[in-house]
Amino acid sequence: MQNRSLRVLLIEHDEAVARAVSGMLEHAGDIVSAVIAVPSLESGLAELAQAHYNVVILEFFLPDGAGLANLSLLKKRAPLVPVIAVGATDDEAVAVEVVHAGAQDYLVRSQLSPRWLLRAIRYALERHEADMALLAAQEKYRGIFDHLVEGIFQSTPDGRYLFKEPPYHDSADDLFIPYRYDITVGAAHYTFHVRPGTDKHLLVIVSP
Repeated sequence: MQNRSLRVLLIEHDEAVARAVSGMLEHAGDIVSAVIAVPSLESGLAELAQAHYNVVILEFFLPDGAGLANLSLLKKRAPLVPVIAVGATDDEAVAVEVVHAGAQDYLVRSQLSPRWLLRAIRYALERHEADMALLAAQEKYRGIFDHLVEGIFQSTPDGRYLFKEPPYHDSADDLFIPYRYDITVGAAHYTFHVRPGTDKHLLVIVSP
């Protein structure tokens, strides 16, 4: 998060809490350039529609919404903005549900501090960037399937299929494919095979 000037959208209906969180973020004036606080989900969505924000801090239970539904709606409207949820409940099960619903983190309101909040923002941005990079790699990898004439399969060292793309078949007798390409996409490793004489159909487009 070095050399970044962040705009933070705080969606919090309690004015006292909003002032406290805004005050915590003021300790990071070299990183956070602006904190805009709004009191409702509706006003938060309107703000996201008209201005750019790097991260959203969302009160988990807002008067005009309902917990996970708020988060789902927010992620649907602004899928490229990482969200940190803040709630009063110190419950691991709630935290897990919130993260599964799309938030980068869940913080307990009573445990907030300037240091803890800034660290959560830093980690949320890093995880979000990693997620976006993974999605981009997956889209790039999927593009290989859309343009190849040959089939592709992924298998374990002992020959068990993990993935098959037509026209490959279940029987190993149908395969005679000595041309092999090993490619790493992000953290995943894939092996591509093509039939003799058609290896030029394989365009390696996954390199940076």
